[in-house]
Amino acid sequence: MAKTFDPKRYELAAAFLADDTDLNTEAARVTLAAEIQEAIEAELFFMRSQLKAARNAA
Repeated sequence: MAKTFDPKRYELAAAFLADDTDLNTEAARVTLAAEIQEAIEAELFFMRSQLKAARNAA
């Protein structure tokens, strides 16, 4: 899990959890924000590697 996250990820996590009274806690928001951050970073890494491979193949 990502150790830090962008404040926008926290806002997104808070929005997702706003309607869930059981999960709408600070710990859950922080955990979800970190998971969102990690997923975005992994996808960007994948996209960059694909772009680099495509450029090298051209």
